[in-house]
Amino acid sequence: MRREPSCGRVVIEADDPYAGVDVIDDGPLIGVRRVIADRLGEAHRNVVPVTLHRELRAPVPGPRPYDGLVFAVVRALVDQPALNAAFASGRLRTFGEVNLGVAFDGPQGLVAPVIRGVHDMTYRELVAARRELGARVQDRRLALSDLVGGTFTVSNLGTLGVQHFTPVVNPPQVAILGVGAVRRVVDRSHMPVSLTFDHRVVDGAPAARFLVRVQHHLDNLQGGTAHL
Repeated sequence: MRREPSCGRVVIEADDPYAGVDVIDDGPLIGVRRVIADRLGEAHRNVVPVTLHRELRAPVPGPRPYDGLVFAVVRALVDQPALNAAFASGRLRTFGEVNLGVAFDGPQGLVAPVIRGVHDMTYRELVAARRELGARVQDRRLALSDLVGGTFTVSNLGTLGVQHFTPVVNPPQVAILGVGAVRRVVDRSHMPVSLTFDHRVVDGAPAARFLVRVQHHLDNLQGGTAHL
């Protein structure tokens, strides 16, 4: 493979299986995209994934459904720390603080930067931190240090109309929650969620109880967030 200086196009050598195919770009993965590729490869090789699906009810009146869900997830992780953990080199670490990875579709592809110390944040502080992080993703202002140290991840494809999907655990974390498109049923907003966990270290029952706690904390948001 070589790049033709006169036109900037990639030229494929004759013995390449893609010889004769118009290639726009060709090069090694670097930076954030390389980190993403390495982690997904590790997940495919090592994690034993199991996914639970459930539909959650958002409170009415109350916060915007996804904002409320993220806050409820953090509170549920405090209640159920078995999912707020990391597993690597045969050692399982369960954490007393929640550093939440939040997946974004940015200019560099899918990234899940970390908001640290969310267990100590109020609802409003968490919403503001997530929005500020999203702006940094779009402006390409992430550092590699923003992508490490997470204890749990939330990924939302509902904004793109996806109803259900199976999220991939972000090693060494042991669980991730995928969120689908919100739909209205009578006077309620309903959110399909998919919890993928590493069955090597998390069993189905505690994972199911975690989703029960998420719903519990969503119900506690009934009436709004003025007190949060």
